[in-house]
Amino acid sequence: MAPSTESSPARPSVAARVIRRTTDLIVIGLLISVSLTAGRQVVEWWHDDPLVTGPTAPQGVDPSQLGARGEPLLVEFGDLPVRMYQVTLTGDPESAWSELHNRVRAVLTSEPSNAVAEGDNASEPAASEKRILELASQLEPTEEIARTGGVFRFSEWFAGAFSIRYGTGEKRADQIRSGRLVAWGLLVPNGTDAWRIFQFERTGGATDADRSHIPAPPGGLRILVTGSEAAGRLVAFRGSGRLSDWRDHFASWFAGHKWEIAREWGGSLDTTGALYQRTTSRGSEWAEIRLLFDDAGSIRAVVQIYGAGD
Repeated sequence: MAPSTESSPARPSVAARVIRRTTDLIVIGLLISVSLTAGRQVVEWWHDDPLVTGPTAPQGVDPSQLGARGEPLLVEFGDLPVRMYQVTLTGDPESAWSELHNRVRAVLTSEPSNAVAEGDNASEPAASEKRILELASQLEPTEEIARTGGVFRFSEWFAGAFSIRYGTGEKRADQIRSGRLVAWGLLVPNGTDAWRIFQFERTGGATDADRSHIPAPPGGLRILVTGSEAAGRLVAFRGSGRLSDWRDHFASWFAGHKWEIAREWGGSLDTTGALYQRTTSRGSEWAEIRLLFDDAGSIRAVVQIYGAGD
């Protein structure tokens, strides 16, 4: 159903209070424009840098094409245990609702990663999450999956949905209170019969199975991961130290993960780069690395990974 246009009552409903309590989670979305802008600036440096010659491999990640073919665009915010997918689609409001519902439902019904499961077992939910669970315990789920959890829709102030993995207890309200929030999302109009979904999910951290999970060098932080399966991934780092130490860090990591050097490290005192390649069951995969000292004296590094089905 379409978002409600009725005026709000004097006392906000339980659903409205849930939305208020998710504000601190939804506000992560404010980082999206900053993150994507930073990504564009990084890639502008990448393509404009005259000190490092371009690769002979297929063309790499083009930020203007991220998500352009309708595939979900991934954004990860540094080392925060949250990832976001941005999805664009066309159709009537109900079909857009169904897409968001199915996405948060899929996270709920999937087997939680070891990192998420271990985190849930080892730590209590934050106060904001506990309040959301308490308020959600007063709501009827839009859909309930037996012995798993529930999906809840809301349409006051924002149009969106969230899913909760149930915990223990005889009554459903108790199971929700002892459960965990696993995914949430917003549905935003994007023109006539066009929609944009911002879907968030808890991750507990990436694993080596994720090709974009490259650890930060000593003295550095991973500040952004963005990309899609079709367009490739771009991973950005920033920090301090010596350029040679950062170069050795990346060289060691790629060599240890069965990548072969396709273009040797080269550049100048302030910038350097290399190209790696490997063959997988899906085809050839390329990883181009750029490092430089910026005007503030920090080191910036960008790794773009593409090919093998991109």
